[in-house]
Amino acid sequence: MPAPVLVELFVVGNELLTGEIQDANVHVLCSMVEALGGRVLRATLLRDDLDAVAAELRAAASRARVVFTSGGLGPTADDLTLSALAQAAGVELRLHPDALQMVKDRYDELAATGVLARGGLTPEREKMALLPAGAAPLRNPIGTAPGVLFTMGATSFISLPGIPRRPR
Repeated sequence: MPAPVLVELFVVGNELLTGEIQDANVHVLCSMVEALGGRVLRATLLRDDLDAVAAELRAAASRARVVFTSGGLGPTADDLTLSALAQAAGVELRLHPDALQMVKDRYDELAATGVLARGGLTPEREKMALLPAGAAPLRNPIGTAPGVLFTMGATSFISLPGIPRRPR
């Protein structure tokens, strides 16, 4: 029987550590990883601190084969998970055309259904399409920020926005 894939989880956001909102991501992600035969080494809540998140991600790459991040992919200044991932890997953030189209399409869809007054792109919305060089965007059918798949050495990083949906 092959050894299980070793996984680490990082949930990023000051609002989790102040008690403003309760984390549901760790439970969902751990149960999904275990159901798929992986082994979670640890799950960590992190503040919105660029250098601290980058250091944790860099260190995790030496321990785990897969690293999930949750949170910090949105349009605000404190959403810095992808900046931290780029810093950890020593690469630049770049505007990814496919991610940009995903963001635009989602905002246009939300505007067309009356959820938002205005679709299209703004500088804040475009921020969600800035990915570490070499990363690939992942479609997000629920929210507005694409997920991100990035490889650093032998470790795959999967960055998820918000609360993951449990598979049916």
